[in-house]
Amino acid sequence: QAPALLTVKCGCGGVITKTIRSVNISIMAKVLTLLFACLIGLVAGQYGSSSSLGGYAGTAVSSPLDTIKLAIANRSPEEASRYGVDIGLVDRAQALLDDGLQIPAHERMDIAWAGVTGIPMVWPAYQFYLQYGQGQSTDSYKVRRFLLSLLESGMSADVDYLGEGLIDQSWIQLPLSHCLNTREDVEVCLALMRAGHPTDPVIGNWNAYNSYGQQFVQGVSYFNLIAVGASGVPIMRVFYRMDRQIQNGLKTPEQTMRENLIQKYVAYTPSLNELVEGLTKKEPVDDRMMSNNRLKRLDVEIEIAELAGLFNFTDIDMREIEVSAPWNDYNALHYCAIMEKPRFVELFLEQFEALEDGPYRDQVASSIKKAVEFKSQFAGRNPLHLSAVRYGHDSDTFKAMLALEIAAHGDDSRIEQMRDDYGLSPYDYDGPSDSVNTASLAGYGEPTFHPGDFQPDDFNGYPYTDADSGGWGVAEDDIDFNNSNAGIIVNGRSRCDIPEFEGMPTPEEVGLWLERNEPVMWRNAVRDWSIRDNWKKENFVKHYSSREISTAHIPYAESFDNTAGITKKTTMGEYIKAWGKSDETWADEAIPEYMFSGQFTEENPDIDDDMPEFLDLLAKLPYPTKIMAKQLFVGPAMSGAPMHWHNTAMNALAYGRKHWYLLRPNQTFYSVWPTKYMVKEELDNLNDQGYEVLQCSQNAGDLLLVGQSWGHATLNQHPTIGMAIEFTYRVLSTEMQLPNFMKEMATPAGQAKLQAAGGQAGQNSQNLFVQLDADQDGFLSRTEFSVLGDTSDVKNLFRNDDINGDNMISWDEFTGPKGDTKPAYIQNSEHTRLPGSSQRRTGGGDAGATYLQQRSPRR
Repeated sequence: QAPALLTVKCGCGGVITKTIRSVNISIMAKVLTLLFACLIGLVAGQYGSSSSLGGYAGTAVSSPLDTIKLAIANRSPEEASRYGVDIGLVDRAQALLDDGLQIPAHERMDIAWAGVTGIPMVWPAYQFYLQYGQGQSTDSYKVRRFLLSLLESGMSADVDYLGEGLIDQSWIQLPLSHCLNTREDVEVCLALMRAGHPTDPVIGNWNAYNSYGQQFVQGVSYFNLIAVGASGVPIMRVFYRMDRQIQNGLKTPEQTMRENLIQKYVAYTPSLNELVEGLTKKEPVDDRMMSNNRLKRLDVEIEIAELAGLFNFTDIDMREIEVSAPWNDYNALHYCAIMEKPRFVELFLEQFEALEDGPYRDQVASSIKKAVEFKSQFAGRNPLHLSAVRYGHDSDTFKAMLALEIAAHGDDSRIEQMRDDYGLSPYDYDGPSDSVNTASLAGYGEPTFHPGDFQPDDFNGYPYTDADSGGWGVAEDDIDFNNSNAGIIVNGRSRCDIPEFEGMPTPEEVGLWLERNEPVMWRNAVRDWSIRDNWKKENFVKHYSSREISTAHIPYAESFDNTAGITKKTTMGEYIKAWGKSDETWADEAIPEYMFSGQFTEENPDIDDDMPEFLDLLAKLPYPTKIMAKQLFVGPAMSGAPMHWHNTAMNALAYGRKHWYLLRPNQTFYSVWPTKYMVKEELDNLNDQGYEVLQCSQNAGDLLLVGQSWGHATLNQHPTIGMAIEFTYRVLSTEMQLPNFMKEMATPAGQAKLQAAGGQAGQNSQNLFVQLDADQDGFLSRTEFSVLGDTSDVKNLFRNDDINGDNMISWDEFTGPKGDTKPAYIQNSEHTRLPGSSQRRTGGGDAGATYLQQRSPRR
């Protein structure tokens, strides 16, 4: 018969609603059911008096909706983000939803004590299990299913904050914003859209709000987030972890795919089908299957599913295509040009062409034209320039951009008038070889050695002796592969297939190679750096011997294999003392342990004092950089890193010799196979299969630049120590980091709050930078900044804005309200930062309060 609801009140004060699937049950069964219900009521009563329930203390669970609400709100958002939720409560709420319970339309589940609606309450718990639960338990599956069930059962995904609330979340951390940007879960993204999650952009210059197509609109929209998103590498790591669990017999394919939530991707990513099929058959994952091309296809598939969802399930405003990020002036089309995303542009074009004739279509056309022509901060180039420079006129990306311009304007007549800072139009470029930096490099000088030519006959090579090893020593069997494809030594000389220059480059010269996005070697560039003294073996061991480290056969092994024992914990001194084993020789099949770690530099910030020249070089590049990881590497001969790719990186080698194997972005793949094996067993095959493997030996004192997405593997020929720094070159990268001042929502309520705090952006009353700059030197010191308060929030804000890490915030770095025009005293003078020159002020005014307290209701 139809299910019936049985409500039982218990003496403890708890109330429980129990679903009875049949009324034809024995008296004993009824008694047992009542006793069980009373027991559950007792538990609910105990939960009701628990401090973890916050404002739910003493609340009676008298209806199915109360049960749902209790499961959502059994922890505060902060607790849920750290410890998860009560899975037992989630199970009971899930049972009600599985029985067909429908949540009333537009019900937001307001959690008054927490100051939020229901989705911001359950979202931190979902993120907790997504991050920590994969491959470890079924809790991640349960919490994700609960969130989806809530959304599919009628619950509203509105993310209103009730009053000030207990959460200080920025726009980028809202569920849909985070979901689209990280691409962790397409199914949840689409469910949030269907359930009415707001899609308003965040706008920085409020006077331009709702003025699309007419003036500069600065901010971030959901189009920006989708255009910049990427998830291929995280998904790849999940598949490697599942493969290890299956191959080691720890989990069945069904178990590991369920616990790793593979259903998040498979329905939307045909590119994963082959990998899933292989896992089901227990076939080992082949590293060639983890190619950059496959992961790019996967990203496109997710991107199109998300973009189609915005168009189909939300009221997204297509005029937001022109919204430009304040840190580089990139709109969504700039990101598409840089990241080679023609399908995004094509789908947007399809939606535009489907619009009916009328005022709105005309407004969208105006916004498209604005987006296409808008110049970025780098060389004044618009999306057409960038796609022409990077990929050429025959690329799908340039063709899609051109088609969008013609659809909005009617023809391509505007393109010749689109001039960058060099006076060139998009038609003047046709791929990287035509980039203006080709001419610039002519003034820089020819490379010391040309790539592929090796060295001239009178070149004596780079001798590396024990006397020059800084005490680290020289490996006994220096490798000579006798002119094979795998040859490190060719005719007695070090092989190098990339451009080589002698000496230290200027920051401007590094900038030229960053735009080319090609690898380059600067010989002897760091021979005079402090690391050459600080990291001599005696000095290094004396300073860092007791520091704790992790080692493995490959860097970050735990990211690809969470089997216990895959990494070893030890101290730096014990690790180095253990060197000298047979696995450090070419003939031995074993692989030595390697210490390659970004965590070490985070836990030991004093290492920055060892390399001031390196940090200074990055700080002085022509455009701001953001360091993503500082990674110390220390390893014996035959250690190294397998083929992989990442952000742009510079590698400074203090001592040793490191041989590099490089693949272009369109050929590279992500491997977990140690390089020693790859060189022995696969390198010749790669060359024979059409892979163009470039090689180069890096010697002690050399500096190497590896471009973004360039594949590279390394093999240490001698005991080696150095530093690798990954960074984003902000005007060339696609980093999406929301500035702090843009947390206000683009709503009438948010606009009113901003105006009440001191006027619209662009007015003097809102120029917080000038208010804080007490000595008028054009920079904000920590002392000047502390006027905003002596709290952790203020200190974090200072660190976030201090992009180059020089303990001063420049006008360009400052993300607070400062208007649209740089003050004359900054424009018209050269500023020198004098230590101790700053004076303390008594307050930052209302603008300072707005800068720090960016919380407002959504609607």
